[in-house]
This record gives sequence, structure tokens and C-alpha cells, in this order.
Amino acid sequence: MARFDPRGRVNHALLVTVPAYTSDLPPDPSGVLGDIAAVRHNSAELARALRAGGVFREEDITTSSPTGSDLFFRDLMRARDRADGLLLLYFAGHGLVSSYNEPDELWLGMPRTTIVPGNPPTFVQAVRWSEVLPALCQARAEQVVVVLDCCHAGNASAAWNKLPADQRERVSLLACVQANDRIDAGDADTPTPFTAHLVRVLDEGVDGGGEVSFGSLAEALRTYMPKNHTTLRKKPTPWVPQSCPADGTDVVLAVPAGSTETEQPPTPPPPPPGPPRPGPRWRRIPVLAWAALALTLVVLLGYALFRTPPGSACTTPLELRLLTDADAEPTVRKAVNAYLESDAGRDGDCRRSGITVYSAKATDAVAAFRDSSRFWQDPDPETNPQRDVGPQPDIWIPGSAAAVERARSYAGGGTSVTLTAHKPFVHSPMVLAVPAHLAEGSEKDRSGRTLAQFAETLRARAADAVVARTDPEHTDSGLLATVGLYGNRPGAAAAVERGLAPGRPLPDGRALLCDLPRAAAVDTKTAALVPEHLLKTGLGCGRQTRTPRVAEYPSDVPRLALPFVQVVWDGGDRDKGARDSAVDRFRVWLTGEAGVAAFTADGYRPGPGDTPSASSSASPPAAGALADPGRLPDAGDATTMNAALEGYRKADGPGRVLFLLDNSGSMKGVWAGPGGAPGIIQQALAGLGPQDEYGVWSVSSAPGATRPYTPLLALGRHKDRDAARKTIGDARLAGNEADPFQALKDASAAMETQGEDDDSRPRLIVFVTDDEDNSRIGDRMDGLLTSLRQSGVPVVMASLDVGGCAKGRAGERIAEASGGRCLDSSGDLIAGLRDEVARTGTGEAT
Repeated sequence: MARFDPRGRVNHALLVTVPAYTSDLPPDPSGVLGDIAAVRHNSAELARALRAGGVFREEDITTSSPTGSDLFFRDLMRARDRADGLLLLYFAGHGLVSSYNEPDELWLGMPRTTIVPGNPPTFVQAVRWSEVLPALCQARAEQVVVVLDCCHAGNASAAWNKLPADQRERVSLLACVQANDRIDAGDADTPTPFTAHLVRVLDEGVDGGGEVSFGSLAEALRTYMPKNHTTLRKKPTPWVPQSCPADGTDVVLAVPAGSTETEQPPTPPPPPPGPPRPGPRWRRIPVLAWAALALTLVVLLGYALFRTPPGSACTTPLELRLLTDADAEPTVRKAVNAYLESDAGRDGDCRRSGITVYSAKATDAVAAFRDSSRFWQDPDPETNPQRDVGPQPDIWIPGSAAAVERARSYAGGGTSVTLTAHKPFVHSPMVLAVPAHLAEGSEKDRSGRTLAQFAETLRARAADAVVARTDPEHTDSGLLATVGLYGNRPGAAAAVERGLAPGRPLPDGRALLCDLPRAAAVDTKTAALVPEHLLKTGLGCGRQTRTPRVAEYPSDVPRLALPFVQVVWDGGDRDKGARDSAVDRFRVWLTGEAGVAAFTADGYRPGPGDTPSASSSASPPAAGALADPGRLPDAGDATTMNAALEGYRKADGPGRVLFLLDNSGSMKGVWAGPGGAPGIIQQALAGLGPQDEYGVWSVSSAPGATRPYTPLLALGRHKDRDAARKTIGDARLAGNEADPFQALKDASAAMETQGEDDDSRPRLIVFVTDDEDNSRIGDRMDGLLTSLRQSGVPVVMASLDVGGCAKGRAGERIAEASGGRCLDSSGDLIAGLRDEVARTGTGEAT
């Protein structure tokens, strides 16, 4: 993992603390938050430790106690604009969540925050975390670190997980506690427990005084807090901090005095000192001396003005907006940064233009250009490309020239945009990234065959091997992979989809490659259909162990080929000349030697790749890739891409999810609140859409009962989502024990029976439990595991025990046998469960 040392850079830390809460609203029916006396000590102690750590100077630290959300964002914007090395945001105060709409959302309580009860409740004057994170991602700083010391801090990871890959590369999040858990603020005379130990680690270092990085700090806190503190549940639960490290980068936060670390960037000269404070000695200076000094300053100032070369005072440059594909965004961003610092991008010390890079769902971008371009300029509540895609782009770099043709097929008549496409300047073949132990033995056998032939050989080597590809809606590479999978048979889409890796596809190639190592059994049997360049750039996601992969080159999967597209908008005549010039200047650089080099360094191949042997690369290929794979397939066309997308949409039918809710007596301590068992299921419903079917069984039974469960919600469509949540929330504990063995057997049978009408539907069983009764499976475990393997229905074991997914535990064994996943409260259980449910359901829940 790369190490980022910000010493010697311009860094800034914003420490936000809210110890006191007041409200002008009447107490009834509003809820007013209570004061947190311990928070008063947090900022001073943390600021001291940060200064002593050598990364932040006195002037690099701002402490703030904003009275409202507007002042919070004012302070955040000011801090954001001051840093180009490391930006650190710290918050201590109340954290709020709702178990109704947007259940993963975290709100930061400001002094005048008031809770207005309702379904959902309203948090007046609170700061929405999902609005803070995008603001941080716009920072110039090379790395951003966020530390949250508040109840429910772990809920912040849900928004972090949705960040584009390039933003996750530079944003690290440290949450003091797991999602949906409240914590004790501790003694009023000392800092809060989490911050107190955080400061201790910054002061003392790690491993006897070594430097403190984000990773080592998070690990130290994860080791200390569960051993010494519990959350505020009725059944004591270990207090476990959560962390989302920047993908592939560990950030140095402090180097305590006496540390053995010697590597340090040069420190810039300190800023010039301000004028001395007035005192008795100043008043004794003669008036003539003052006059002489003033005259000297005037002369020097005049000399400097006349010596300043024309144009050295930089004006605000024209800002261009560049929309690209999610798989290409990290490299596009690197290339843009190189251009802005190049001679082509600068006029002396001044930038010629700025360029904002962003990505969007590929099908949304195509549809917005094709059908909704006028709404880009004049959005309405239902059709708003500015909201769904981003600002009006000046440049578009999709993953395929065919995407431009699809966007030009205007279905709605008039358009407000003109797309001028240039020839692709780099390309990346689609490869089957196969676990090395399952790959073809010789290089000559790794190209020139169809995808079906490669897949047949793969399954001959391992019967349980599967192929995974990314979401065809989200990236062009996912759609190109789908073209290869369906071939000339888009009508067979449903059958093809059933043969792929289970679960809904991940959004982009980097997310897929980073997700596979979470389960070794999955990583070692899954071949990922991804662009070749990701073998070089898609693996820096912080996983220390992963299966080595080898690229095989299917002859019938179209390759990625990136065109440069200028976007011209009707009515944009005011600065048209300057904007056209800026776009063209960037295009010449990007498609020239320097720009192409930025892409080949990340594993792309130069040129359009139209010639039969366009396989050479200006940069060594990634490990596992071929330097010369021979003739590459075409780049695809609009007709086949549209047909594949239509087939996928028809095949991607509604899913079925059956929730098993352990309501035995042992669940008493993990039952109430948003983080309790019913609340967890309520929040997981966010991953389901109106066409999905789901049901809920409460799992417990009296001795001699005919079945081990009681239906709370029948398996079917539930249009009234609020009513379904209420039914789940009204579930009650029983004094009986649970029988997980029979409940899982019955659930598996029910899902198989329910699926007889259409067995192509994705299916999932979710068991939310505290693991107390899993020991009752006993010697029946082998039979249960065999049954689950045969049924083919994945089971997600959601354990409210911190160690519920430890190797050899029942939850881990059941999940692995069924092809599901085990989640426990040592991680972000709720976000993980929501993601698993969303992969089975169609999403877009009402």
C-alpha cells in the first residue's frame, strides 16, 4: 500500500465540536438534544496532539462550534480551500439516524438541531452527511481524512461506499462506532472515550513510538475500544470503531517526538511574520524615521509594480466539465492533472483553463443526451440530468464510440446538444481475468478463442467455477461484456444470466476486483470479465491477499475504445470562442504523445486499435496480461449494444427475499432501536423495489410445535412499504428457543417451491440472529450444508454477535455452503446486508 506523508505540504484540520444544544422551538412536539459536556475538552486536546505530531502547524488547525448547518458548511468550505496536501475533518457531537426512509443516512447534530417526530422524523438544522462527503471530494487536497466521534458514526460508511473509485482513492473515514449504535460520552471532566484514546495514540505513537498513520490509528482504536468499552444496548455489545481507508493509500497523521521515522519531505519556509505588536519602544521612534520608512516602502512598491511582467497576475481560468465512464475516470483524472501542470495547460505561471472530471451511470448519460438534453438546461422535478448525471459537460469520454451513436439516436425529436466525436485515442481489450490455477497453460492458448470456449475450459478445470461481469447499466465495459455473453442470442439472456456468478453485478470493474477477495472461496473460483487495464489499476484496493489472475482474450467480446467527444450546447454563444479553443487545446494534448502516455501508464493500449495486430503498448503490460494477444475484436456497434441492454433488462426480473427474524428470548439485548434485529430488516428493505417479493418469518417455537417459525409477512409484493416496516417493527420477542436448522430447511424449501413458476428470479434467504441457538444445529450441520448446496439459494447470515462470522462458526459455514455471505457486528453489518439484498432485488424502493 502506498504511503502518503503530508509533512512539508499545505495541510489543514477543521475540528468541529458541538457540546451544547439549544432550540427556539417549543419542547412539544419537538425533541431537543441534550448537552454533551465531555465534548468541550475534545478540540483542545486533539489540536494539541496534532500540532505535536509534526503534520499540522498552529495556523493549520481551525476549531469550530457552528450554531447551524449554514455556518458548518461555511467553515468546511474555508478549510477545504486551504489545503493541498492533507485535509482533516473531525466532528464530535450528536449523530442521528432514522429507521424509516434512507435508513443508512447519518445526520450531524448542530446546536439548534431539533427532532420533529414523524414517519420519518425530521432533523431540523442538522447536517446531512451525504451532503458533506461530496463537498470534501471537491477539495484540492491530495488526501482527505474524516474522523467522526458521535452515535451511529458507522452509518457514514454507506455514503462512502457509493463514492466513485477515484474518490475512494483519496478519502479515508474513521467512525468511532459501528452503524446504528449509541455510545456513552464518558465523564464530563475529560474528553469523550474515543477521542481520549485517539489523542493518546497520536501522542505516544504506535509500537513504541512509531509514526501514526490512518491505518495504524484505526487498528489501535479497534484493538483498545472493544476491550474497554461497550455500546449503549440493553445487552452489552463491544464498542468497535469502523474504518474505510482510502483505496491503496495509507496517510501519515503524526510522527511523535523521538520516533525512529526519518523520511520526511522538506519543510517549506514559514510564512513571513506579521508586524510586531505595538509597545513602549515603538512609541519612542522619531516621526522623521517613520516618514523615511514610509517613503522607502513606496519606492520599493513602485519598483516592484513596474518590474512585474504583464499578465503575471492570473485571472480565474475558464472551467471545462468532463464527463467520462466510471471504469475510465481514475485515469482520465490523472491525465487531466498532468495536462493542467503541463506547458500546454499553462501560460507561464497561470492555468489556461480548469477541468472538472466526473462520471455517471453510462445508460443515464446516453439517455440524457438522446432524450433529455433540453432538461439539462431547464430541469424539472421528474427529468433532471443535472441531478442524475451531473453538470452540462463540455467534453465526454465514454468507453466506446458506439455510445455516441446510441446518444445520437434522438427519439424525442428536438435536441439541445451537438456531439462531435473524434477517433478513439486509446483502447483496452476486454479480458477474462481467470484465477491463475484455472487459466490456460500456454500463452498461445490465451487468445483467439470465443468466450464460450474459454468458459467451457474453465468449468472443465473446476466444476464450480463461475464468470462475473459488471453492471451493463453502469459502465460501457459491463455492456460490452454482456454483448459477448449473449452473442447473437439476446433472447437467451435469462439463461445466460442464470449461469453467471450469483447476486446482482457490481457497478464497475474496480469494484468487482476489489470485492472478490472478501471471500477466498469466491475469489479462487471466479473469472472476472473486465477491461485489461484494470489488471494494472484495479487492484490497489487495500486487500493484502488475493488470488493471482491471468488474462484470457475472448475473440467475440468487443473492446473498450475511448473517443474524445466535444459537447456543444444550444445558446452557449457567450464564451463559445474561448470554450472551443480550450476544448481543442486539451484534445490535442490528450490525444497526443503526452496524453496517451498517461493512459498507457495505467495499462491502456495506444491508438484506436483498428488494425489486425494493434497490440503493442508503450508501457509494460500488467502482471498476467499478454504483450501481444494478436488480433483484437472490434469495438462494438450501437445496434448490438442496444440489443444486449434490452435483453439484460428483460432477464433482470424481480427478486425474492425471505427474512428470518430470530425472536427467541436471547435476543432481548439486541432487539430495540434502529440497530436492533427488526430495525436491521426494516433498513434492508431499501434494497428492494416495488416488483420484488419478500416475506418475514419470526423464528422461535414452543416445544412440540409443528413448525419452527411464524409468518409475519407473507412472501409476496408489498406495495405499502411503510405498512410492511410497521409490521416488522411491531414484532415481539418470545420466551421460546429458536431452531435454526429446521427454519433454514423450511425456508430453502419454501423458496424452491415459490420459484417453480419462474426459476430465473434471483432468490435470497436472510437470517438475522444473535447466534445463541446455532449450537442446537449440532450433528445436523452436515445435512443442512448438503441441503443448502443442492437448493442453490444463497443464505446471508446476519449475526449480531461480534464473532459470529469467525472461521468454523455456524454462520460462516452456512454462508459458504449456500454461496451467500456472513456478516457480523464487527463490521458495517447494516450496509453490507442492504447491499446483499439490493443485489437480489431490483432496487429503487419506494
